Amino acid sequence: MKVHVIVASRHDGTLEIARVIGDTLAERGHDTDVTRLERDGGGEVDLRPGDAVVLGSAVYTGEWMGRAQRFVDHHAAELQDRPLWLFSSGARHGADGAEVDDTWIEGIEHDTGAIGHHLFLSRIDPTRLTFGERFVATNKDLPSGDFRDWDDIRSWAHGIADQLDTGAAAASTDV
Repeated sequence: MKVHVIVASRHDGTLEIARVIGDTLAERGHDTDVTRLERDGGGEVDLRPGDAVVLGSAVYTGEWMGRAQRFVDHHAAELQDRPLWLFSSGARHGADGAEVDDTWIEGIEHDTGAIGHHLFLSRIDPTRLTFGERFVATNKDLPSGDFRDWDDIRSWAHGIADQLDTGAAAASTDV
């Protein structure tokens, strides 16, 4: 089974997560590619029947990047017809310490029929941020650093591989 790992990433941190997911699935014997969605619409993927998809995006201002949302809008029907997992890369807590409201992802899960969603912590590297992004990060008192948990990322990818290997993913899309 072909597995497309599709990602929207602004500063490569989420792309690096997607590559680890893709590598983990490939190590488990799945034919895997990693595609980055681009601002100009580049990075389109030819989804064929039977293919599985892992779709992810960095989270900015509490939601997925526009290019990931546009991909879902354009491919929602196709995504419903195959095993699909979603992931996000962002913060679990806002500057005020309150847990981030991630109910917005429920709409994407509903529109696509996703099997599941996982939020991974992100990397905040001020040297990669634009002036505006640094301003927001400073005003929200967001800590700098790499908070990605590579073991958690690999474990989640192994869980996907387990579902693909047992056929559970295919059965869950027949509902």
